[in-house]
Amino acid sequence: MTLTSHFFTFQRAAGATNEICRSLPDRCSPRSSAQPEQPMKYVVLFPITVLLLFFSCSKDVPIQPPPPSVTPDTTSHDYTFTTYYIGDGQTTLNDVFAINDTDVWAVGEIYLKDSTGKLDNTHPYNVAHWDGKAWDIFQIYSGGWVPSPLYSVFALNAKDVWVVSTVPSNWDGKTWKHYGKNQGYPGSGWLSKIWAQASNNIFYVGEKGLITHYDGQVFTRMESGTTQDLTDVYGNAEDVWAVGGEAFVDQGIVLKLQGVGFQEIDSLSNGNAWSIPSVWCTKKPWSNNGFVILAGGSGIRYRDTIWKEVPKQMTGAYLGLGDLYFSSVRATGRNNVFAVGDFGIVLHFNGASWKFYPRLFGYPRTYYFTSVSVMKEHVYIVGVDENRGIVIIGKEDKN
Repeated sequence: MTLTSHFFTFQRAAGATNEICRSLPDRCSPRSSAQPEQPMKYVVLFPITVLLLFFSCSKDVPIQPPPPSVTPDTTSHDYTFTTYYIGDGQTTLNDVFAINDTDVWAVGEIYLKDSTGKLDNTHPYNVAHWDGKAWDIFQIYSGGWVPSPLYSVFALNAKDVWVVSTVPSNWDGKTWKHYGKNQGYPGSGWLSKIWAQASNNIFYVGEKGLITHYDGQVFTRMESGTTQDLTDVYGNAEDVWAVGGEAFVDQGIVLKLQGVGFQEIDSLSNGNAWSIPSVWCTKKPWSNNGFVILAGGSGIRYRDTIWKEVPKQMTGAYLGLGDLYFSSVRATGRNNVFAVGDFGIVLHFNGASWKFYPRLFGYPRTYYFTSVSVMKEHVYIVGVDENRGIVIIGKEDKN
């Protein structure tokens, strides 16, 4: 295994506060000798005037500051990226999930050279694990004598990790358990993505409209209403979204859980000539103006009170490449969103603006990112560079 590293790397105006003291009224100034004496009037006015002067100039009277200006809640665009290569050839990394910065899982199909220096393509590996210092590569079997390529990984915690190929498999911190037909899994065909709200509320999507739900005890096949391949699923306590489609064959498709099945959201599916491989949403529900973002071959669309599109100059058009294909989008919130895809394109939304990272961009070589996992101060990206697996770890700069 070859590991290579490359590193690439507001002021507040304080307003002055003025105190204004009132002057004594003219009538309190000395009178001319031509005016008649009014001793009682002066006795009353003088103490009142002194009291007014005292309270108006007292430093104990608080002066209210101006109301603060309203600014977007933003995060930093500044990251330092480190690159690692995994596998010696014919290697693809399909998905990544970070539990924390010392517990990161990447899955795919990984080939290493044997003791003679030749590529061993008969015993593929399918998992790479990051402990904060190094990548450990190993095999898990999900049925059969040869480990299947793994397509997705999702973790609820360090002792509840799920991966999928044709069947789901679960890591409990000690052993792997595989769920085939004998364990009640009803699906048939490749699974492409997992999302779980809890250990008793897990969704799996895959080829030909396959959607399966697991309640912690029983797997249930769900109605999707489509035969198109589904490539991503994500949700919150109220909403669950599934997306996919077939490029050049049909438009992309957007499904939303309605009761016991999924229904297509026509207004979001229409106009997408390419598939929509990825979706992400906040915990705030769709019905309450929750933030939802869709990524695909037609660019990136997101709803932040209203639907918006990422400017074309950010998605490849300015390079003369047209719309680049975005394969994955993930976030920690509406102000920390990463989208990745073809030729190593990486975009970051900080709540106010989008940033493109040109140093990660690898056009024209065979170089693309397949998945991204985002944490508060780290981002993990996987994909393929020529015929090797590639992992990019980004760390937010604190300087």
